[in-house]
Order: sequence, then C-alpha cells, then structure tokens
Amino acid sequence: MAIRWTKKELTQLSNVFYNSGLEKAQIRDMSGAIADLKNCLQLNKNHTDARNLLGLIYYETGEMTDALAEWVISTNYQARSNPAVHYINKLQERREFLDEMVMASEKFNQALHLLREGADDLGVLLLKKVVELNPHFVRAWQLLCLVYMKKTQYAKSEKAIKKAMALDRTNTVSLRYYNELKRIAHARKKKHLEDLTTDDDMSRYDTISADDVIIPTYHGDVLGGWRTVVNLLAGIAIGLTCFYFLVLPTKLKQITDDYNSQLVEANRSDNSQEAQVRGLTSQVEELTSRVEELTGQAQSSEASKNALTTAYATLLHAFKLQLAGDYGGYLDTFSSIDVTGVTDESFLSAYEAMKTDVTTNAAPKLLQLGVDAINAGDYATAVTNLELCVKYEPNSPDGWVNLGIAYKRQGDSANAIRCLTECIDRFPGTGQAATAQAERGY
Repeated sequence: MAIRWTKKELTQLSNVFYNSGLEKAQIRDMSGAIADLKNCLQLNKNHTDARNLLGLIYYETGEMTDALAEWVISTNYQARSNPAVHYINKLQERREFLDEMVMASEKFNQALHLLREGADDLGVLLLKKVVELNPHFVRAWQLLCLVYMKKTQYAKSEKAIKKAMALDRTNTVSLRYYNELKRIAHARKKKHLEDLTTDDDMSRYDTISADDVIIPTYHGDVLGGWRTVVNLLAGIAIGLTCFYFLVLPTKLKQITDDYNSQLVEANRSDNSQEAQVRGLTSQVEELTSRVEELTGQAQSSEASKNALTTAYATLLHAFKLQLAGDYGGYLDTFSSIDVTGVTDESFLSAYEAMKTDVTTNAAPKLLQLGVDAINAGDYATAVTNLELCVKYEPNSPDGWVNLGIAYKRQGDSANAIRCLTECIDRFPGTGQAATAQAERGY
C-alpha cells in the first residue's frame, strides 16, 4: 500500500534534511551537505534557506555557475528579504572577480581538452592557472592530482589532493585518489626495504690473505751455506704444494658460489623490475582512462561554453532590472536570452523560474505602473509600460482602455482610437468597454 504524506509531514522531513546539510557544511562535509540539501529541495522546492545554503556550498567548492543558478532561482521564489539578493549584488559589484571565475571555468575545460589530446604538460600549466584564479575549485585540484599521478610525481599529486580534501573532506573522488596514493606509497616503501635487506657478498672476494699460506716450521739450529738454501727451497715447494691442493680449490669454489649467487640475485632483480614496470604501466593505463572519462564531461565545443556564459550574463542583468523595478527593461532583456545550445541544467532551471515569473506577474505589474504614470501625468512612461502589458497579456481589458487613455492624453489620436476600439471590440458589454466608448466619443 502506498504511503501518503501530508504537506506538514513533507515540510518537517525537508527541514530535517536541511538541518543535516547545515551540520555537515559546518564540518566541511560538502558532498554530504549537497546530497542532503538536494533531498530537502526535492521535498520542498520553496525552501529558500536550503537553496541559498546550497549556492554557498557550490561557491565554496568553486562551482560558481551552479551557485549563481541556485541564488537566482531562490530570488524568484522570494524576492524580498532574501540573502540571495545580497550575494548576487556582491558578485555584480566584484565584476573583476566574477570575470576571473568565468575564465577559470573556461581554462578548466581547455585543460580537459588538452589532456584528452595527450598534451599533459600544457594541461598541467592550465590547471595551475585555474587553481591560481580559483583556489577553491575542487574538481581542478582533483584533476591536477590525477595528472601528477600519471606522471609519477607522487609528492605533487598528494599535495594537490590534500588541497581538494581540505575544501571537501568526504568527496568520494578525492578519497579514492588519496587511497590510491597511499597504496602506491606502501608498495614503493616495501620495495625499498627489500632492496636494503639484499645480501652484498662482494666483500668475500677479499678474504684471501697471507694467513692462508702454510709456512713451514723449522726445528733445531739454523743451518748455513748450501744446506740452508736447500731447506729453504724445500719449504717453499712444500708450501706451494699445500696451497695448490688445499687452499686454492676452496677459494675457487667460494668465488664460483659467490658468482652464481650474484647471477641468481641479478635475475631475480630483473624479474622484480619487470613486474614493477608492468604494474606502473597498468596504473598509467588506468589513470589515462580516468582522464578520458573526465574529459568526456566537458562541454562539446567552445561555442557552447560561450553561449552559456552570455546567457548567464543576460539572465543576471534581467534579474538586476527586475530588482530595480524596471519591468520594461526586465522583459526586453529576458526576451533576448538565447537558450539555443545551452544544456546546463542549473541555468535552464533558473531560466524556467524567471519565465514563470514573467508569465504570471509581469502584465499586472506593468498595468499598475502604467496607471500610476497616467495619474502622475507621465504619459510617455504610461504608454511604454501599457504597450508591454497588452503585448504579454492581450486579453487585459484594463490594459487596452488605459493604453487608449494614455495615447489620448499624449495627443496621439490615431493610436488612442485604435486602442479604445480594440477594447470595445474584444470586451463588449464590460465596464472597460463602456469607459472606452466614452473616451472615444462615438
């Protein structure tokens, strides 16, 4: 049986997710916080506090476009007393900083393209520039770590991934890279210890000394003359014989054994090096595959990146005009937004939210502005606002009659008759049609 939730229960559950996301954000568990806040918004899309916090987390992890999208959506749900308005205004004031963030995103995509093409050195240079422009860009630090791993520059790789983990402690990608670095470090340390414990038998070649030679021992008085010479030669002959039959074979066997031992050790070392090379080759292939996977996430072309940047700038300008009360400029700017080729979900969500506001609220606001301008005697402003009103809501009898009155007060009889007649023809029998009839005079 399906469970039916009441609106109150859904609101309470969304608040639970929001509080959990807030707690995780406070301890820099950004990935966990993002997941909780998305669950909160799925249950209650009007939860502006959750949306604002999600934007701040995106901002903190270097995802500037996602942050702006969340704040723009938030302001469409709550235009007044919303911190998101302050965040957007601050970014508008820091135009140079905003340009740097856009440039960082573009360079990140260029680095992905270069890495896909195999230009690792140029990719590293671009990624260094990216993290210099945006030190909080988690994905850039992760990619930099990955490239350094591929180049076997493990110290630099570890430094890069620690930067990413400092920004988001529980990011699964960062943790996976960090564990891989620990595994590589452990393997290298183990290999180093094996090398240190290998026997070095080269010193055994130096063990032949004078002590190994058997020196004959003489007894009795020392003889002189020829007997001395004969005895000396006999002693030398006996010593050489003993050396040849007793000492030399032992030394030759020892040297042969040492040579064979070293040959076996050299073969074993070669096999170990071959295994290590195969392991490193496998790691390089794995890392190369990961780089290609990341590059696949990049936008398909430079044109689409430029289109997204332009669309975001236009959307923010429209929002600024809306806050300033310039609904004419707001509608014109919104109408000029070109979403062709834009696939960014965050932008499209913000665009749809603003489109809903235009469809629902624009015409009544323009009508009120036009009536206020007529009462103030500012007929040019009244005509501008009321023309937009009937453009977006052609079935507004108040819009047509007041537009005809504004033209009449301005002295434009032709347009006044046109608008008043439109009101009479569209809405016969209504109070607005009667007013239009009286203003037209026939």
